[in-house]
Amino acid sequence: MTNLTPQVIDRARGVLVGMAVGDALGAPVEFNPPEQIAGLHEELFAFPGGGGWEPGEFTDDTQMSILLAQHLANGQFDDNKLATSWAEWAIHTSTKDVEIQTSQVLSEVARGQHWSVAVSGLPAAAAGNGSLMRVAPVALFQLAHSFDITESGPGSIPDHAP
Repeated sequence: MTNLTPQVIDRARGVLVGMAVGDALGAPVEFNPPEQIAGLHEELFAFPGGGGWEPGEFTDDTQMSILLAQHLANGQFDDNKLATSWAEWAIHTSTKDVEIQTSQVLSEVARGQHWSVAVSGLPAAAAGNGSLMRVAPVALFQLAHSFDITESGPGSIPDHAP
């Protein structure tokens, strides 16, 4: 493990806060066409809420990223424990707008199925982009721990087959 300076730790926190703020800004217009979003640009910076979201509320993407960051903070990666914590989160919190595929996989994990089995039966074309929204904690983990970045796929557990 690498010793991180206070400045690097502060920047890492900034990455996670920035991710959550960006998600909260975009939540009210998620799935809207670009031309509709462009007309709301000024209004969005007031965190107005809308589209089923409270002002300043971030989405499941940030919630799952926070759980991933907490999991990685232990200094190890256990893909099945992560999938189980995501499944418990999905069951015990009032989640909004979780992608259908993610929901299906986490439901199977909650029933005791290993995540790799749960995701393997899904069509590759159904894979979403949720793992892209969870990449920040994986990159931050790399700052302090030497690991092969190609092994970071489990951050994509509910979205992509291994």
